[in-house]
Amino acid sequence: MDVAFLFIFLGLGSPILGWVNVISVAMYVYAYRAFKQRRNRLAVMLIRIEVLVHAGLGTLMVGWESGFHYYLLMFIPALFVSMRARSAWILAICLWAYYVGLDVLMWYLPPLQPISSNALLAVHVFNLTVVFCMFSYLALFYVVTVTRAHKKLARMATTDPLTGLFNRRHLISLAEKVQQPAEMTLM
Repeated sequence: MDVAFLFIFLGLGSPILGWVNVISVAMYVYAYRAFKQRRNRLAVMLIRIEVLVHAGLGTLMVGWESGFHYYLLMFIPALFVSMRARSAWILAICLWAYYVGLDVLMWYLPPLQPISSNALLAVHVFNLTVVFCMFSYLALFYVVTVTRAHKKLARMATTDPLTGLFNRRHLISLAEKVQQPAEMTLM
């Protein structure tokens, strides 16, 4: 996708953004390899740098209306899920300062390589769509992860780890559930 943007942005008159997309692809490939080698910190750092720089350059080159700044918002849930709360808050405040600084800067600085209004609308809708899909995927991922963890905890709380049979607590709970309807019919 980013390679196609090289040609799209060259055609729109923004060659810098075209080449930024090529560099982005290289960074993502390297991050993917780092993940495969279990060098997760390096991979995450590469992705963070790429998104921060790409969103900033895209906004500076084409303008705030392009929607490149939306990608910065993707960091918020990732920060709070991936690290301790104190560190996440510190980085979230830094991200907020970067976001607001970029917004204020664009009030005073015109786009460095403006594109036509139709192209700008297309880039905006594309960026908004990608971020919307990414947020949807993240929400689904978090729900599935929490559901799996809940089921695993429930299974651990109700079964003996050695035999896999229901434990005493679970059997008492089942007996109480069976006993309650019987008591209701007697009344």
